[in-house]
Amino acid sequence: MGTIRQQFSARFRWMKTIVYDFSVDPEGLFHYFWERCLIAMVVCTFFLNTYVGFFQSYDDLLGLNTRINSGLTNDEINAVATSGIMLIFFDYVMDIFFIVDYGLNFVTQIVTANGKITDHRTMALTYLKSWGCYTDLLAVFPIEIFAVAGLAGDGGAKRVFKLLGYLKVNRALRVLTLPNFFDHIGADLNNSITHVRIMKFTMYIAMFTQMCAVALFLTACDPSECYGTMETSWGVDYPPGMVKPDSRNTAENASYSYRYTSAMYYATELMTSVGYGDLYPHNVLEQMVVTLVVLVGAVMYGYVLASLTATVANLDVPRTEFQERLFALIRLMDANKLTKNIQNRAIDSVALLWSVNQGEEIPGVKKMTEDMPHHLMEDIQVDDLVHLVAGVPIFKNIEDNILRCLAPAVRRYLFPPDEYIVQQGDLIPELFVVRRGFCHMFHPDQSSVCVAVVGSGMYFGELGFLFNKNEILTVKTVTHCEVIALPRAAFDDVAANVEWLRHQIDAISQDRAYYDDLLLAAKEAKPYVKKGRRQSATRLSEDEKRKQRFRDDLKVANVSRVGALLCKLLRSQTIPMDSRFLMVWEMVRITIAVMQFMVIMIQNAFQIDELSLMITLWLVDIYAFVDIYIKFHVQYINDMNVTVTHPYRTAQRYLTSNCLIDLAGCAPFEFIIWGMAPNGDVVSPARAECLHWMTMIRMNRLLQIYRVPLAFHYLENNIKINTAKVHIFKYCLYFGLFITFVSCIPLIVQCPPLPCALSDAGCFYPFQNVTDTDLGIALDYDNSASSSDSSLISLTEAPDFDLRYQIPKYLGTGNPGPDGNVNLDNSRTCLETSFLGFAEGVYFYTLDAYTTIVWPQIVATVYWAIVTTTTTGFGDLYAYNQREQVLFIFIFISGMIFFGWICASMAARQKNLDGKRARFYDRMHAIKKYMLHEHVPSNLRKRVIRYLEYLWLRTHGENPQDLVAGLPPSLTGELALQINKKVIEQITIFKNAANGFKKMLAVNLKPLYIMEGEYVTRVGDLGSNLYLLYRGSVEVQYKNGDTQPNSLRAGRILGEVAFLTGQKSKINFKARENCDLYYITKVELEGILDYFPEVRNKIMEEARESMEREAELKRSLESRPKPQHDRNYSMEFHHPSGKALVKDLLKRARQHIFRTDSRFIRCYSKFFVTFLRCVAISLMLYQACFADFAFHLITANYWMEFLLLLDVVLRLKLAFLDEFGNEVMDHVKIRQRYVRSKTGLMLDAFDNFPYEIICLAASNEMRGQYWACFRLLRLIPRFIRIKLAVASWLSEMDINILYARMTWSFIRVFLWTHCAACLAYTLGCPKFGQCDKNAWPRSTHLMQPGYTSAQAYITAMYWVTNMVSATGYGEIYPISSNGRGFVIVVTMVGRLLFGFFVADTASSLANADICRHKFESQFHTIRRYLIDQRAGQHVVERVQSYFNFLWNTCKGINDVNDVLLDTPFCLRTELLFVVHQKNLRHMDLFRDASDAFIRMLSACLHQIHFVPGDYIIQQGDLVPEMYFLHRGEAVEVEAGVEIGVIRHGSHINWQAVLLDWPASRTVRATDNCEVYVLTRDDLDEVVAKFQTEMETPFAMAKSRLKVFLMENQLDVQ
Repeated sequence: MGTIRQQFSARFRWMKTIVYDFSVDPEGLFHYFWERCLIAMVVCTFFLNTYVGFFQSYDDLLGLNTRINSGLTNDEINAVATSGIMLIFFDYVMDIFFIVDYGLNFVTQIVTANGKITDHRTMALTYLKSWGCYTDLLAVFPIEIFAVAGLAGDGGAKRVFKLLGYLKVNRALRVLTLPNFFDHIGADLNNSITHVRIMKFTMYIAMFTQMCAVALFLTACDPSECYGTMETSWGVDYPPGMVKPDSRNTAENASYSYRYTSAMYYATELMTSVGYGDLYPHNVLEQMVVTLVVLVGAVMYGYVLASLTATVANLDVPRTEFQERLFALIRLMDANKLTKNIQNRAIDSVALLWSVNQGEEIPGVKKMTEDMPHHLMEDIQVDDLVHLVAGVPIFKNIEDNILRCLAPAVRRYLFPPDEYIVQQGDLIPELFVVRRGFCHMFHPDQSSVCVAVVGSGMYFGELGFLFNKNEILTVKTVTHCEVIALPRAAFDDVAANVEWLRHQIDAISQDRAYYDDLLLAAKEAKPYVKKGRRQSATRLSEDEKRKQRFRDDLKVANVSRVGALLCKLLRSQTIPMDSRFLMVWEMVRITIAVMQFMVIMIQNAFQIDELSLMITLWLVDIYAFVDIYIKFHVQYINDMNVTVTHPYRTAQRYLTSNCLIDLAGCAPFEFIIWGMAPNGDVVSPARAECLHWMTMIRMNRLLQIYRVPLAFHYLENNIKINTAKVHIFKYCLYFGLFITFVSCIPLIVQCPPLPCALSDAGCFYPFQNVTDTDLGIALDYDNSASSSDSSLISLTEAPDFDLRYQIPKYLGTGNPGPDGNVNLDNSRTCLETSFLGFAEGVYFYTLDAYTTIVWPQIVATVYWAIVTTTTTGFGDLYAYNQREQVLFIFIFISGMIFFGWICASMAARQKNLDGKRARFYDRMHAIKKYMLHEHVPSNLRKRVIRYLEYLWLRTHGENPQDLVAGLPPSLTGELALQINKKVIEQITIFKNAANGFKKMLAVNLKPLYIMEGEYVTRVGDLGSNLYLLYRGSVEVQYKNGDTQPNSLRAGRILGEVAFLTGQKSKINFKARENCDLYYITKVELEGILDYFPEVRNKIMEEARESMEREAELKRSLESRPKPQHDRNYSMEFHHPSGKALVKDLLKRARQHIFRTDSRFIRCYSKFFVTFLRCVAISLMLYQACFADFAFHLITANYWMEFLLLLDVVLRLKLAFLDEFGNEVMDHVKIRQRYVRSKTGLMLDAFDNFPYEIICLAASNEMRGQYWACFRLLRLIPRFIRIKLAVASWLSEMDINILYARMTWSFIRVFLWTHCAACLAYTLGCPKFGQCDKNAWPRSTHLMQPGYTSAQAYITAMYWVTNMVSATGYGEIYPISSNGRGFVIVVTMVGRLLFGFFVADTASSLANADICRHKFESQFHTIRRYLIDQRAGQHVVERVQSYFNFLWNTCKGINDVNDVLLDTPFCLRTELLFVVHQKNLRHMDLFRDASDAFIRMLSACLHQIHFVPGDYIIQQGDLVPEMYFLHRGEAVEVEAGVEIGVIRHGSHINWQAVLLDWPASRTVRATDNCEVYVLTRDDLDEVVAKFQTEMETPFAMAKSRLKVFLMENQLDVQ
């Protein structure tokens, strides 16, 4: 027995091994396809089981009800049963796949950051512990087996199959796997997150709509029947309900598909908040379900739109940030009046960085590989060095390890055509190697003579790289070039560790003969001669030469004979991409495509068959064919960034791209109908319907609309174009196309052309058989009998009713034909069987004929499309049959998504544009919170905030050096020189300096803006910067308090003495007005002066002269006699009289000027007056439209006019800021500015002119109306004033931007709603109280006499508010075409205002939380890392506590010095001095130090935060830094025992900044502690500048410390 078992076990051991080793790799190919197939089956299962379970049971699918009723033949019954069996079989086959998947989940590997877990026990336990295990089990469990109990008794099988649909609904639970699936594929960077979200939201919308339809359906019906009556259930109400119209009060039901589409239509109508009102709840249960459905729809679509906003915003962030940089550079160049040539060069170079690398690689700033592991980054970058090694002799046979060290230093530059890589005179210590493209090298003496062509693999730049000398050759690109550069400084860092390489480079650099040879070779270079073509013996004209070149290029391209034959049809010239002709042509082509789309859609929808229109469209087709020929000749840029100009290549590219779709979009397929028409002529009994067929087939022209998204894609990707206007135009154009499509597509689908029209007999049917099935099919008209009967009842009451002409109209037919038949050729009447049949005022009838006017129909359909897609849904027009229900479902959803996309795009754009402002505001807010936290004096706080606001006014958060970062060195130097040329040449010693020095100086200059009263440098400051005064004046103050009588003005150097001598500053430089300075650090200037020693000598001479001048001036000030005060002098006070006092007050009032930051002006002129203008506008419109001339309203008008005139007077006494931020308070300048400004005197004159005087000439009856109408002339100026006031408010930095924008949104919405209400009443009641019976007031109380103006205004506001807010109750709706046009405008503007409100609110909230989101992301990343590394829970909690403390105290800023970098050094050190002087002076070493020393030392302190339990320092730590406990408490710990408490203000480890001495104690935080760190290096640097003051105290402290350590027998280092 044992032997047999062993044999059996050995034989099947391989199977056991396979089973135990089997697991599913979630990243494998099998799982990839299995997962996607399974998701497709999940979706099918969901829709199949929910439909069969609730809308149509299995007994109906199997034909059991059909067998009982015996309504069909046996073959038809068997066919129904067979289809039902196949459906059940398909459902159970999918169950098998789900069961297999359930088993595979137990053996699916687990992916972690450290690899995959393949242990079977772990995989199974992980799946068992998840919720998915039990939901998947419930989804595959065959609950339907319990239905077997129903087999007993009569009709058992029918009961079982009726229950089967309900019991199999559990299969729909598999949809719970969809969120995990979408999260999984969304996390894969290989998948586009946009495509993933589109697919996800499409499925979610469809599934939630299905579930809501089921819920609504169950309130009225079950799969067998609908219950209730028209008064108690929505399912049997009219219209349309879910039972046959001719048996509304019976149990006979309509088709299952009709019930299903009705439920889906009802659910979509509720979820998208359209709410026509044609279907509504009739009882409490239905009301509860409808409430739930509405909430589900609001949440779902809100989530979809929010995700859409986030997606659009995130996709556009890189482009917006890069484009902001480009536009800031353009503004900077315009402000400095740079030439167009250099502007275009700079713009092209920056744009090239985006077009090639999408801004992900900026030379010297950012690399695409910076986020990669170091070894992988090196492997990629070494590829660039291969070109360097292959082309440069000195790098031959270099080792791989050296290459890897050099790899991070290599820079990759991109050059557009005709751009300089290096220019003669440039000093660029970099070696350049051309990787791709061609360049020309020009002679040093003859700049226009090309001496060489530099191609791929060739190098240049040896003079700067090897000898640090100026270049003598100019290198200019011919094509797009990619050049790699190796800086000498980076090379020296690597060569310092490689002796042979350093020795080789040093030897070459010192070889003077090699340098002379290079110079000689450059000067003796001969002009480059290009190999010419073989010259013809005869003289050729230019055209013949061009053709000859064309033929020669064809031979080079190896074109086949057929291709060469076809090329003869091409022109020898091609069209440049940037040519004006091509731009204008393409604009016209796109405009024609858009107009053609709209015209063809309208022509098909309303069956407009005018021959003139057809001929016009055929002429457009000719234009399209010409466009195709032109496209064969358009140049393009290939993958190598080279412009292709040969016609053969351009034609070849067009043939493989858009040629086929262009041909399909203009092919005249409609002429096929001409041959198929009866007798070969469209002029036949079926002429109208034949033309209908032709217009339908012409819809292939709609394919040409693909050009529109391509054009916008090109414009939006062009980084040079400001896309603000492009986006506005795009939204308007897409809106027009969308509304046109939505308006026309229901009519096109509802009334297609009839096939019978192409027969010789035409479409004639017997008139007597009004219920003919063929007729119903031809018209696709559901329930025609009932609708005809109901319509006949209403029409027979009309006078002069002729049944002979009216019955065919309601059957969707034309006039009776011969022999009493009905001719259906007049198919335009089919439109009345659509939703358009409910529109009043659209159809007009006469006694003898039936006439339709197209224009009211177009207005009605556009009106319906607008109110539907904007979710207003008045309900006067709604779906009339099943086909329209299906179409309306998609229209509801598409309208919601379309307008949601527009709002999302607006919000995303606003958010990205405000990103820079939000980041600057966050920094300012953090500084404000820090100053409040540190109890900084109020005056200093205001100065800091005022300076930050001034800095935003001047720079808008842009740093000029960042704008030119990444540009080629030569262009960077040239651009910087052009921008800073005025600054440099104002300085006398720099004016005649070498051009290379100016370029290097200009590149390193940084701007500094100083406000009036602030210090540039102070006594005791370290001379680390050299300042150049460009604009403004500076006051010189000496240490003893004396002030130099003459201020320093533009063109002077500040701080040169301390800068060059290395001493402390002995004077103060204080700004007397707002000043613009430029500064350069000492390290940067020393590096430049090493190349230009002659400039160094001039600067030293200037410094000596400055010292002599200061000394002489100081002696003169000291020798000046001081004023003597007479102690016996007594002042007599004179009390002025009352009259003199009044005169003095009036004089002061006339001379008084309000400052720009006056709180009174801010409250009165900006807020109160803006409120008054809004009220005045509202009152003027109300009185003019509603004719309400009450005395109290007139009085209020003139009181407001008086207050507004007072604002004009105050504006004449209000200072203003000039372009440099200086506050101008001169009366003359203020008045001149007011008079010359477009928004000054002229605007106020239009606003305050007394127009109403003219009304005095009118009669007493009409005087009031004229008075109100003339006052309307003030509307436009007051609208402008409101806009200017709000714009001024929004431009401020220190405001809550969310509240400001919400206020502006409220003002816009209110004013528009008020204006629309007044206009609505004027249109409905044009005769001042006499309302039109065919206008919207017909259904209101306004038709009754006795209503007041206030009641009319409230009614109009109510209706307009319904439109603006997209509520649309529907009890008031437009009747005429004018009314519908008014609704279109009001609704669209309301939707636009809603979009602005959403965009402003969403962008403000997103940017307000931008720092928090970034901080949270950092925290969650660290937390996930700690959990992945299996760190202890206490460690995770400590990290969480630290991040919470850091956010709550200083908004996530680790060190306040990081956010104070934007402030001037003096202001920054003054602020830090206030914060830290108490802690620093608490230490004995710094107690008697000067304020200047403490200020310098305060700037060196760095902030660190500790949470309770963290160790500040541990015994034995060797750290050269000391700690100041600024806030909180800590304890001293020894051997785990707390031996003392350290409170705020104490210092820790002070010995470490004097000697290399390990920490002697352990300090642990017991509270949230704020600690400042001072390093030894920073202290030594400051002490070195204050040697005379601090040398002795420090020496004594060190000696005492050494003695103490020796006495305690400790090692001293």
